[in-house]
Amino acid sequence: MEFFVFSDYIYKMEQEKKITKDFVISSLKKKKMKITSQRKAIIETFLELGGHVSVEDIFYELRKRKKNIGLATIYRTLSMLKEAGLVSERDFRDGRTRFEIVSEHHDHIICQKCGKVVEFRDETIEKLQEEISKRLGFVLISHRHELMGICEDCRKSM
Repeated sequence: MEFFVFSDYIYKMEQEKKITKDFVISSLKKKKMKITSQRKAIIETFLELGGHVSVEDIFYELRKRKKNIGLATIYRTLSMLKEAGLVSERDFRDGRTRFEIVSEHHDHIICQKCGKVVEFRDETIEKLQEEISKRLGFVLISHRHELMGICEDCRKSM
């Protein structure tokens, strides 16, 4: 089983395929999407933060950098990236939508106390999902697998 940890913008991922600002911008241009200086700043900040990033995370980081870009512009830019197939939207039930770079399929386990998100991939789970869908007469197109629990650190502090 492989796993990746995202917490406080620490982005640890073995065999990470680094997505660059230039790659994102050229992908958007190929799709005839407009690139403004504000969108470039949002994309750059999003990529630098890494992991699971909310609109608010980007907004506060841009404020620190003295860039006056509104929440609506950030949301529209992330929606554009989603439409282009470069990011996916995640809801970890903490009241904030988060976005992540589209990468190889993975699942999530989320601490319900501190919000820590751990990504993992397990071939046994993947094969079982395929078997179940086949048995029920489905062709599996995609899925989201999110497990909820309490992490070890939070259990220790209880």
